[in-house]
Amino acid sequence: MNRKGQIAIFVIVGILIVAAFAFLFFVDKKPKITRGQDFDNPESYIDNCIKERAIAVLDEMLPRAGFIDSNDTILYKGNKVTYLCKNVNYYQPCINQYPRYVFSLEREFERQLGDDVAQCFAALEQELVRKNYAVDGGDISLQVKFKPDIVEIKVLRDLSISKEGFTRNFDMFDAYAAHPVFDLAFIANEIAAQEARWCHFSNDGFMLLYDDFDIRKDYAYDGSTKIYIVKDKESGKSLTMAIKGCAIPAGF
Repeated sequence: MNRKGQIAIFVIVGILIVAAFAFLFFVDKKPKITRGQDFDNPESYIDNCIKERAIAVLDEMLPRAGFIDSNDTILYKGNKVTYLCKNVNYYQPCINQYPRYVFSLEREFERQLGDDVAQCFAALEQELVRKNYAVDGGDISLQVKFKPDIVEIKVLRDLSISKEGFTRNFDMFDAYAAHPVFDLAFIANEIAAQEARWCHFSNDGFMLLYDDFDIRKDYAYDGSTKIYIVKDKESGKSLTMAIKGCAIPAGF
């Protein structure tokens, strides 16, 4: 009898355990909004889309010293290269045109990237609507920060997507692009500063200290404009800039 009683107790306990698991599985199994399950992943899509566009925009900017629509340029090997330091008077040092060069590049980059970001969101929304999502979005604004080896892009935008009674809301999207623009801009700014002070920049001396970069100097067709090409050896990316100062008149 004792043995039968113990068996009965074990059976009852087993039934209770199975019932508890069944309760948790069926009663607590309610829909959850998880990434990649109930919704596609807008954050990942925007990150990848902007990253690709950002690198393309930077690669277009850098051969022109960073300013695509600048009016103060000189033609060099088919590119309109912006003057970062310039003085049209003879003998006098150049004047730095962009004392806050990195900041100026960030603002230029934001302006050039704006349409591309809008296109990324338009493509995302079109795809979501095709998959029967309801989409509601607000205005787009960008915040860009250049850092060593990387570009941080924050997109401020209210976006709401809904499907089958569930809604996800966003107010910011992040994108990160690997690019040496910060380091290239830092060196370009140093070149402009030394040219403005001494009418000279020792690229060989600088490369002894910073051997990750290759810095070449050439002259434009006018014979007095210096062209500096700063190249990041690891990525192969380069920035081209123009300098004109301390010019000597012809015949001297």
